[in-house]
Amino acid sequence: MAMSRYTKTIERDRLEELKGGLLKILKRFLTEESYKVIELKHLDGFLKLLACEDFDRKSFRRLRAISKFLIGLRIPETALIQAYKLIKNYALLEGKDKLLSNIEFIFKNLYKPYLILHKLERLQDVHFHLEGDLLYQMNKLKEIYLREHKRLIGDIFSDDRVLNLDSEVDSLLSSLEAYFKDSKVYSRLLSLHELYKRTLTSIAVVESDFISLYTLTKDVELIFKDIINLIDEAIISLLSETAFLDVLTGVYSRNYLQLILGKEISFCKRHNIPISVILLDVDDFKLINDKYGHDVGDLVLRFLGESIKRIIRSSDIPVRYGGEEFLILLPFTSLEGAYTAGEKVRSYCESKTFTHNSLSITITISVGVAQVEDFENPWQDIKRADKALYMAKSLGKNMVMIASNDI
Repeated sequence: MAMSRYTKTIERDRLEELKGGLLKILKRFLTEESYKVIELKHLDGFLKLLACEDFDRKSFRRLRAISKFLIGLRIPETALIQAYKLIKNYALLEGKDKLLSNIEFIFKNLYKPYLILHKLERLQDVHFHLEGDLLYQMNKLKEIYLREHKRLIGDIFSDDRVLNLDSEVDSLLSSLEAYFKDSKVYSRLLSLHELYKRTLTSIAVVESDFISLYTLTKDVELIFKDIINLIDEAIISLLSETAFLDVLTGVYSRNYLQLILGKEISFCKRHNIPISVILLDVDDFKLINDKYGHDVGDLVLRFLGESIKRIIRSSDIPVRYGGEEFLILLPFTSLEGAYTAGEKVRSYCESKTFTHNSLSITITISVGVAQVEDFENPWQDIKRADKALYMAKSLGKNMVMIASNDI
């Protein structure tokens, strides 16, 4: 009996060590408030999932809640991989065969949402408002690729992996040949398309654990991103001829925001996905213009636009809201995640020196964040974020403020 109690004590201590290791991985990416929620609620639920004998509906609901929570907080997939390796090492040391089996199932399902963050086809409805058959066709091609990629990624982690791309993609690509003729863009797109299909075929015959499948899936993901980026380049080139792209900064215009805001909000409301907004602008921008001239001021705005695009993820929507003010719409993001994203942009800008010829300037920004609560009128939440931005400025600038519920 004493031995049994001793064994249980040792197991409990090792489980606490595992829990501490998982919290250490996550803590680097969380605010103090988010860390407490994970520690007190979701981590215990996750550990219970690991010990499940059979996965029932309640288990699946818990898994989906944890996955949505991690995505909302913008926890990167690298943290997921670190957690997988930590738990697998623990299971191997303890000789827990059931745990090893559960790990593969749980992490494959936790990882799926990370592969569809860019799933929001922001432009798929826009082409109905734009002139030009080519733009319509390019948007349609992107829409089909996004839809098919989401389906195929889900199939990769299923037991029966049949990874065939819809023939509609081949048909549409063939129809585009007349538009592009001898274009290098079209040739590159065809090459990537064939590579994408060959890589999917090779994955279909592989029997692998989570890490091996993850590695192969990243290969597919990189090819897919190259395809989408190539399509986006063509679309942006066409959009630059419209009022939907801010040519100076390289981000979307306010006209574009007005066009797609309702669609983004409706999507998130329908699927019960959090969506947040960031408003930011350059501190003391008028002084920069007065001291160095408007040409330098324009270059500073371009620098900020490039910085924002470098930091945010592909599902986020950066917009030049007006003057030196920028807005970032963040689907799949809770208030805590929006704060983290705002802080990343702020700290990145502060750490980089803007240079032009012999001129060097340290650029700082003030940031306001809010989660969309009024799905019928999201402009009210944008106003709250704007108010938080000006609160940040009044309290000393170069900081991130969370919006209150008062307008």
